[in-house]
Amino acid sequence: MDEIVWIRPAGYDPAVQPGTILRPDAGLPEFRVLARRPVVMMFHAGPTWDIRPFTELTLRLVEPEEAGDQTIPVR
Repeated sequence: MDEIVWIRPAGYDPAVQPGTILRPDAGLPEFRVLARRPVVMMFHAGPTWDIRPFTELTLRLVEPEEAGDQTIPVR
């Protein structure tokens, strides 16, 4: 697994940009943000279809030697 796509709410924390290293949860490893883009998802949430905007983050696991003081926690 080289890259992970993580879908977040629309307008997700603008500080999370490509190049940022983040740790989504204390129990998870660090990830480098490779790309950030707005996406629209369509899903069937009941009797009707719904279309909503989201933020898509493409992530890659950070090797221990890559990590440093630049890690930010997820808000």
